[in-house]
Amino acid sequence: MLKVTVERGDKVATLKLEGKLSGPWVDEAAKAWSDVIGGIAAKDVIVGLSGVTFIDEEGKKLLGQMLRRGAQLRDGRLMTRYIINQLLQETEDSQKKEPEKCPQPTLWN
Repeated sequence: MLKVTVERGDKVATLKLEGKLSGPWVDEAAKAWSDVIGGIAAKDVIVGLSGVTFIDEEGKKLLGQMLRRGAQLRDGRLMTRYIINQLLQETEDSQKKEPEKCPQPTLWN
């Protein structure tokens, strides 16, 4: 199960995820992500992952897409931080190949 909460501020929106980012819940998170970036630039979105307990491969792909679009990922757990660091490295590697297509990824603690 995944709980998705969206908090909209004046300049920044926060997409807070809690639970498992896996299976059918990845689609729910993707839908919420699409809704959020429909009204605000992706670089102005913070994705809160401190309540995430598990991330499967599809969840990692979604987080990678968010990073490549410019979202800021905030973590809390050691495993989540490890996964985010892997995604950051992959994003940085793809920026080296195609720098004009990818904004600089950001990790917030």
